Amino acid sequence: MSMLRNRKDRMLAASIFVLAMLVVLGIWAASSLLQINNKIERTIDLSEKRSNAILTATSAVNSLETELVRLVIEDDPSLIDLGVSSSIETNELLEESINNLRDQLPNNDDVKWLAILTKEMVPERNEIIALAKRNSDVIAFDLIKYLSPKITEVSEILAVLIQQDQKHINGLLRDYRNREYTTLAITALAVIAGIAILVSLITRLRKASKKLDRLNLQLEEQVDQRTKQLEESFDDLTENVFALEQAQAKLVESEKMASLGVLVKGVAHELNTPIGIGITSASHMKEKVMSFEKLLSSGKLSKKSCEQFIADSQSCLEMVQDNLEKSSELIQCFKKIAIEHESVHEDAVMVSELIEDIVTNHDLTSEDNVEIELEGQAGISAFVFKEALLDVMNNLIENAVHHSDETTKKVIEIETQVVGTDICIVIKDKGKGIDEENLAKIFDPFFTTQRGQGRNGLGLAVVYNLVTHLLDGKINCKSRPGEGTTFEVTFPYKPAI
Repeated sequence: MSMLRNRKDRMLAASIFVLAMLVVLGIWAASSLLQINNKIERTIDLSEKRSNAILTATSAVNSLETELVRLVIEDDPSLIDLGVSSSIETNELLEESINNLRDQLPNNDDVKWLAILTKEMVPERNEIIALAKRNSDVIAFDLIKYLSPKITEVSEILAVLIQQDQKHINGLLRDYRNREYTTLAITALAVIAGIAILVSLITRLRKASKKLDRLNLQLEEQVDQRTKQLEESFDDLTENVFALEQAQAKLVESEKMASLGVLVKGVAHELNTPIGIGITSASHMKEKVMSFEKLLSSGKLSKKSCEQFIADSQSCLEMVQDNLEKSSELIQCFKKIAIEHESVHEDAVMVSELIEDIVTNHDLTSEDNVEIELEGQAGISAFVFKEALLDVMNNLIENAVHHSDETTKKVIEIETQVVGTDICIVIKDKGKGIDEENLAKIFDPFFTTQRGQGRNGLGLAVVYNLVTHLLDGKINCKSRPGEGTTFEVTFPYKPAI
């Protein structure tokens, strides 16, 4: 009995020891599993952030090239501005995503190279946007072609990062499942001591496993989607190239329509003021007439009222007449801009003598303090559009007079000669000159620096239109502030035999 009791005691002690060991083992296993679970959850969260950054960058680079191409082929200024904003937002999103990747993978060489490539693309992207605003489509498209390999390389690097991230997650999944099976085996030995903990931990493990599966599936879908998007992008690029070729063929027509739109807007703006003043004056006159009729009907009409009515009427009528005449002058300028070859004909004239007559008959007063010097060849007989040349010279002379220094004598030099197959007329003044920022805009309709002095900004626009369209020539302007201005008009020499 004593031996049996001792044996039972030893067995009990051994059982208690084994149970204690199992409890300790279970506690250790549970603690180890909890630590592993926390570590893997942190890894999964980091992986999710990294994956989101990669996918965001992938989506941004997908859109970048297509948006640039659409921006280039677009002609509508409002759509161009919208395209510019969209392109900038896409580029900012790409840069933000790559910065997130650099935070996630500071030692990854692919991410470092990706940041360098993105930085290198910024100047070309900005240049493309600037060219699109100026409708320089061909140059912009060449830059897009130059930029395309870099965009492709960025896409390829992102695809590699997706594959690396997917491989990393798959490795985590395999490692996690191996640890799960090991933990389950250990936990089975300590089921009595740690069943409650094990159930909780296994539940968490299952959730983490499903989360990894979902993330892995999402990455696979993104890879498939990226492949499909690349194929669609290539198709879109092919279509855009074709559209760009069509746009190039219609570029001249588009530019004409754009110019017409600017001209119509300017016409409306310029005519709106005199017409508005005329309408206001007429309305005021109408009110005065109604008041006059009331006084007349009531028998209260006095001589003073009649005199006041006559004075108001004359003032209103003068204002209406002045603004109608101003509108008529503007319309005459518009008609000169819109002149067609069919409405005029060429005359045989002596060019030098014609210019001399223009100078003689120009409306110059002693107050203008102007001296015009004529130089060059005499006896140049040619067929020209006489009325067009008259308007060109009158406008250029008037422009020189208005922009000359008021404190000194105004000297204008006009030289006429035949140069090769062209007639060349040079008009040079010693006035104030033109600022560099305004020099490129002087031939734009309605551009003037003297609008407050009653100038409408149509003179040089008329000159440019007559020279380039009717005379089939060219006009160039050279000027520096304080050094005067030189206009050079050239057009084909058609000898009058």
